[in-house]
Amino acid sequence: RARAAEPAPPVTPDEAAVLRELDAGGVSVDRLVDITGLPAGKIGALCMSLRLKGLLRFLPGNRVAALREL
Repeated sequence: RARAAEPAPPVTPDEAAVLRELDAGGVSVDRLVDITGLPAGKIGALCMSLRLKGLLRFLPGNRVAALREL
């Protein structure tokens, strides 16, 4: 029996700003800093939070990618 897809966990406005810039291929953390205007430390914390929520994965080369769409 197939299970229904779980709803996406709630995200903050800053997390949503990061997610909007991601795709399955990955984006560099430096690029996220440039695009969002948020400081690198904040981007790092947001990426970790999104990782713990199951919405983001870390890739080699200081890149991150979306795991699923909201």
